[in-house]
Parts: sequence; structure tokens; C-alpha cells
Amino acid sequence: FTIKVIGDEARFRRDAVARSLYSGLFAWIVSVANAHLGAKLDTGELPFIGVLDIFGFESFDTNGLEQILINFANEFLQNVFNKQVFEAEMKLFEEENMACTLTDCPDNQPCVDLLSAKRGVLDTLNDQCAQMKPSEDKFLRDICDAHGKNKFFPKVHKKDTKDKFQILHFAGPVKYTLGGWLVKNTDPVPDALAETFQAGNSPVCQAMFEGGVLLGSAA
Repeated sequence: FTIKVIGDEARFRRDAVARSLYSGLFAWIVSVANAHLGAKLDTGELPFIGVLDIFGFESFDTNGLEQILINFANEFLQNVFNKQVFEAEMKLFEEENMACTLTDCPDNQPCVDLLSAKRGVLDTLNDQCAQMKPSEDKFLRDICDAHGKNKFFPKVHKKDTKDKFQILHFAGPVKYTLGGWLVKNTDPVPDALAETFQAGNSPVCQAMFEGGVLLGSAA
């Protein structure tokens, strides 16, 4: 049978399926690598390969939900880096009884909190998605009301107030444009996705959806 959906919804569903496949494939590769690395070992501890993805902020002419999630991850990594480097150095100075005072230590914790704390941008987005009648206009009003005086949430030009907001990241300001955020955030994967791929001819896809649940996701 065929279920008709409008153009934007069809594209969002397509992208949701693509993200699910990418996530499942990544989890499958990790599981296969782990199985091979530990196949001949009797100990409980397995060797591992650590991969560090060099992070970078994204700022395009139009920045959407994907960019704010990427930039949040980068902002968090930058925060960890700042703490590791500066706090570790200060601790070393103290252990060596060396006097040291940092007068201008970079701190992006307020920006991390703006994005991830209770009533932060992402928390407000999740709350709005959980409403009976979610609205991007309401989401924008809520974050502007809550963070309008936050220096990491600078005001946008008057002509942009209808569908844009701005975050002052560690790397610089990024303006975000609303459009499909609520649908993307809920990731509307078709209910029959697992059944469809399990019935296919690809052993990898069958393994990714073994038991009817996407590998690496919560049951």
C-alpha cells in the first residue's frame, strides 16, 4: 500500500531513514571490529582503537538543526579542552609550589549551558516537540524570552526575528534559521523500517535490524 505525504514531510522521512542507516552501519562496524579484536582473547578486557575526530564549527549562509547540534558537540569538546589544559596546568603549578595567576582564562561554559542546560535551547526544543501542537514560533519566542539578556544569545536584526536566532560560540557568532526543526528533532522513522530491511537481501542490513531494533539504539 502507499501512504501519501507532502513534499517536506517526505524529505524529512527520507533523511530520517538515511540517518538511521548511517547510525546502524556505524554501530555494526564497531561491533564487527570489537568481535575481531577480542575473538582470541580469554580476558575480560579488550584492546581498543581510539579515534579522535578533529572538530570544527560550522557556519553557512543558512544554518539549521544539523549545524546547531554539530556546533554544540564542538562547543562541549572545546569546554573539555579548556578545562583539561588550563586546570591541569594550574594544578601542576600548585604541586610545584609555583605562583601563577590566570587573568584571562577562556571559558565557554556559559555557552554550553545556554545550549544544553534546563530551559536551554535544546531542552526547550525537546519540550516543544513533546507538546500536543508543537510550534516553531512558540519555540523561538520561548528561547528569546528566556535568554534575551544572555550575552551569548545576541539579538538578530529586526528583519530576522521571525525565524532566526543567534548564538555566540567560542569560534564566533552563528545565526540559525528555523525550518523543519520540530520534525527533524522527532526523526519520524517509518514504523515498518526494521521489518522492511530484515526482509531484504543485504546481510548487513539484516544484522543492523536484528530483533526488530536498530543496532546501537535503545530498545
